[in-house]
Amino acid sequence: MSIIKEIFKDTDMGINAINSIRSYVENEELMHRVLCQREDLKKIREQAESMLTDNDAKECQTGRLRQAMVKTNAFVTMMFDKSSDHIAKMLIEGTNMGIDSLQSEINALEKDGENAPQLAFDLMDTYQKNLSELRSFL
Repeated sequence: MSIIKEIFKDTDMGINAINSIRSYVENEELMHRVLCQREDLKKIREQAESMLTDNDAKECQTGRLRQAMVKTNAFVTMMFDKSSDHIAKMLIEGTNMGIDSLQSEINALEKDGENAPQLAFDLMDTYQKNLSELRSFL
């Protein structure tokens, strides 16, 4: 099921993005929230992975080049602004990208007369909770 692959990809990318910025986070409350968000994403990724074949899961993992690009982007961006506000904005942008890609998959399923799995809605709820938490740092 392609939506499960999308869930795996989105959560894997979110985890990698958090790992890339966490060394720049100086605000303890933001750090705590970001690490909790990462754990939530890990749980959902593990559930998605259990629904995929080993080959599909391996195929969906964020590639080394993409990981390097995320780390480089974080490094360059943080050279100019390490504020909590800026970090929150970066994470909000990434979360919104995840919402958009997941919603596209949900819409495609519904268009075909299929129901999205509960895991998709669990991830959407997690994204919404994360946005709410991150907005408090703007």
